[in-house]
Amino acid sequence: MSTGIPLPRAILYYPTISIRNPSWIRQVILYWDQIGSIIPRELDGFTRQSEDIRILRRFEIFRTYHPEDSVRHCDELSKEFLALVKTAKFQLAVKQTPGRINRFRVYHTKISKPLAEDLIEGGYAILDGAWLYLERSYALLYMSLLAKYLADDDQNSLTTPGTDFKAYLDLNFSSDDEGNTRSGLSFTLNNVLPMPRQDVSIEKIIEFKSKRHLELLNFRQVVYDYQDRLKQVQEKTEALDLIDRFVSQIKIEVTQLDRLFTDAKMPVILGAVENVLKVETPTIIAGLATIGTIPFPLAIAGAVIAGSISLRKYQLDVRNENRKRLAENSYSYLYQAQQEGIIDRP
Repeated sequence: MSTGIPLPRAILYYPTISIRNPSWIRQVILYWDQIGSIIPRELDGFTRQSEDIRILRRFEIFRTYHPEDSVRHCDELSKEFLALVKTAKFQLAVKQTPGRINRFRVYHTKISKPLAEDLIEGGYAILDGAWLYLERSYALLYMSLLAKYLADDDQNSLTTPGTDFKAYLDLNFSSDDEGNTRSGLSFTLNNVLPMPRQDVSIEKIIEFKSKRHLELLNFRQVVYDYQDRLKQVQEKTEALDLIDRFVSQIKIEVTQLDRLFTDAKMPVILGAVENVLKVETPTIIAGLATIGTIPFPLAIAGAVIAGSISLRKYQLDVRNENRKRLAENSYSYLYQAQQEGIIDRP
């Protein structure tokens, strides 16, 4: 039964158990309520975590996602994985993956026994004790799928799969098979989201987030409201008017956040977020995609930065329609900082 209390928004990191990228951690903790990673029950409490993660645990911002139940009962995950590895797009990705001959280890409880046996028999994996060593491309694809299924199963938060391994994101959500797709819309904000720089301590970010919770929540809600309205537009002119009003609003919000970061003497970088949206009127997608990229200036840290909004058509794999909780929200699948956009505070 619903309590009327909004669910927290979480981002589930993959493909590894440990999150070793301090930049990625700092990029996400302002705009998500929780960060998590996929940790088998047998390893919970025994894995090496960075000092950043230990601090997040102490403040109850980090959470653990146990894979065992989903893996044990999810034949659908295995079927989707086996279907994807046969596609021409995956085989091309295999050839283009740096270090693809290197093995990537996956703990045995993260993968069903029948699928593990198939991969071993096919020569794509080696079992060594409790660890399965998969060819790198196969492991990255599998972990992206596992994160998607765990996110959809989560009843305690609105969870988004997130990673700093970008190569297999499209393989997870898109399809080149026209008979197996549903038209969606990719919506990207470029050089818009202020994020703490890597040299800012986690404690300082948490303190800032606590003091400025309402302002950060309002900024996030402005973006979500725009996405929800964009999914419902009926005409291209309606979308253009919506974008124009959103640009005006986002300029105000970024300026206000800039003042807060300045007061806190916190160095930031500007980041990007790309969401794939289900549009309620599929016939409008082609018209929306022709809008392309709309640049706009942002005044921040005493300088004018070039931000932009981009729209493009995105062919969603229809299997994602079965991921009910993800389908009801946007498929937020890429979150990264633009490292060249560093803004220093005195």
